[in-house]
Amino acid sequence: MCALVGWSVIVWNQAFAQQKYQQQQSLTHVPTHVANAVLPAYDFTPIEQLLRDSLKRFDGGCSLLLMHNGRVIYEKNFGTINADTIIPIASGSKWLASALLMTFIDEGKLSLRDPVSKYLQYLMGTKATITVQQLFAHTSGYAGEMSVMRDMKITMKEAAYRISSEPLQYIPGTRFAYGGASMQLGGRIMEIIGEKSFEELFQERIAQPLGMTKTSFYGLGKTQNPLLAGGAKSSAREYARFLQMLMNKGVWQGKRMLSEEAIAEMHSNQAGRVPVLRRLQSTSANLTQTNDVADYGLGVWRVSASASPSAAFSSSFSSPHSPPNLVPTLGAPMTASSSATLELMELNSQGRFGFSPWIDVRRNLIGILSTYTPQSKMQATYKRMKQLLREIIPVVNSPIPSSTSTALPQVQQISGAEKKH
Repeated sequence: MCALVGWSVIVWNQAFAQQKYQQQQSLTHVPTHVANAVLPAYDFTPIEQLLRDSLKRFDGGCSLLLMHNGRVIYEKNFGTINADTIIPIASGSKWLASALLMTFIDEGKLSLRDPVSKYLQYLMGTKATITVQQLFAHTSGYAGEMSVMRDMKITMKEAAYRISSEPLQYIPGTRFAYGGASMQLGGRIMEIIGEKSFEELFQERIAQPLGMTKTSFYGLGKTQNPLLAGGAKSSAREYARFLQMLMNKGVWQGKRMLSEEAIAEMHSNQAGRVPVLRRLQSTSANLTQTNDVADYGLGVWRVSASASPSAAFSSSFSSPHSPPNLVPTLGAPMTASSSATLELMELNSQGRFGFSPWIDVRRNLIGILSTYTPQSKMQATYKRMKQLLREIIPVVNSPIPSSTSTALPQVQQISGAEKKH
């Protein structure tokens, strides 16, 4: 009997080890020369001690997953949450939604420089000048937060029309107001071009190719108006697949999902280092955005080296369409070429519920701290944890493109633009 029990334990341990191996292998689709590299040994004792000591700051606990050069180098659960727990990821959704947008740009069906009025023709005046880029860079002129963006009883078509009817708060392209209301307009444009619902497009173009079988934009419930800026649900392990695809320069399991040029565009400073309007942002946004000028890509925060003197604003901007009641501009947004001198250090898309995915560009490091905890409650631990990681893991060369490119395809003509509600 004892022999039988002992054999059962051995079999169970082997099965468990095989399961963990398969989970790690599912995240390690990297170039051969990287996969064959010797995995360094790191001492994560300070990280583990910090998270154990801070467990009271996490509602239900947390899970930390780290990948370096395409391999899982640390995975630890604290409390009831693990790397496979599906939770609402809030602003982690923005990175996913922006990647979906870039698939259409790769196909030449859309351009970031397109005016939104090309697809939503009911936009007039200054609103007609808003670009697709500005919708996802939070520089559209609209307030960041509107209640209609979270209305689950309406369609995205209805949401886009109602959001577009709201007054502008500043001249498009001259201020940064983090939120996501304008992203719903971008979602509607994708529905028009793709001729399917946003969720269907996300599943077909992002989730299914990556094997993110439980990730969707129904994190707040099933709806025809999924919240691009914060409505997705996922797990650390599934989201890591998405980040690894970005680290692989757009390739997953030998198949190209995004061009290198699209990733470079997405991760460059699309906001143009314009001033931040904190009064139009949520409290959680002001926890993340601590600078006075924006450093933001498409759906993702950038952490860059300090701006050089050449990044100063000019005073030559003017617009014939600028209403007198809008906030005046300090100058033209800084161009991609002028911002290219700033070294990109990190990309992140932390959510207000604590789910925190990031890429440490200089260390080839993917990190996901998964939790369902108010951001304000766990933020101090999160920042300290990343500081410790920077001390543990040395700097290497950047693994992903991080500057804009002019090699994106030309936009094709499409039909289906909405002229009125």
